[in-house]
Amino acid sequence: MQINPRAYPHPVLSHWGDDIMNSAFQGVVSRGKGAKNVYIFEAVFKTSNEDLLKLVEQKKAMYAVHVECTSTRYRNIFKSQEEKFSFEINSSLIDGKVDVCSFILASNPIEKYKNANFHPVTASRRSA
Repeated sequence: MQINPRAYPHPVLSHWGDDIMNSAFQGVVSRGKGAKNVYIFEAVFKTSNEDLLKLVEQKKAMYAVHVECTSTRYRNIFKSQEEKFSFEINSSLIDGKVDVCSFILASNPIEKYKNANFHPVTASRRSA
């Protein structure tokens, strides 16, 4: 999945925007040891945003990795409440270029979402 600013509803904590300020998010996915017919991936997530961490702790949000292979048309999402988790993909399902996107995903719709680090303009739009 090619990620661009138009692919998300706002507000978004990202390196390309300022909807949420003074906060960082990083999701790293690396290939671990695999078996003959299986790729094993390790995902590690970090964020400095206390409001997002609280949502994960309350199980209102979770860590997620979206994997997409254009040549095989494989697409799947792997989710966890843990900052570190692993997942497996059968080697016959992916080939060539594979796009990986990591993010924090709401478990259910969150009504009137607020974040202490909203950009002032974002906060005013959200309350209107």
